Amino acid sequence: MNRIITLLMIFAVGCASVKVRKDGAVDFGKYQTFYCMECLDEYSHIAPEYDNPETRELIRESIIAELEAKGLKYTEEDPQMLVDFKVIIEERTAIMTTPETTYYYWETYDAPTVSFKRGTLLINLIDASNNQAIWQGAASRIIDEDPSDKYNEKIKSKVARIFNKYN
Repeated sequence: MNRIITLLMIFAVGCASVKVRKDGAVDFGKYQTFYCMECLDEYSHIAPEYDNPETRELIRESIIAELEAKGLKYTEEDPQMLVDFKVIIEERTAIMTTPETTYYYWETYDAPTVSFKRGTLLINLIDASNNQAIWQGAASRIIDEDPSDKYNEKIKSKVARIFNKYN
């Protein structure tokens, strides 16, 4: 029972979060074209089942689809904006306490720990004319399922959530 409560607590805390940082002085209306670069970072040794060529291509295709849906045109010839992304997978451990833990006296006990993987997708938009970052979006979540078609849909959903904050 405690293990179930612990996992539920981690899931609640680790649900996907989306954050965006942008240069407030940027007029996004001036960008009509973009090019999405391939992620050339090494693949994760922690979780190759989640970070592999197929997953990165799905991310790239999702980014292109989202920006095209916003009216931008994909081009390799002299784009106004460059898009770069990173996939970060970390092995984490959490120490859990239960509501029954008392703080009235010092008691030695083995605190239960749970290991999990946390994945982060980081997307950067760069002004191609001066090579300056103008926007950054990120989504993080605990990776709690086997890679599958459902996992692929989650990737597409996370990319869409990141670009919902594009303006």
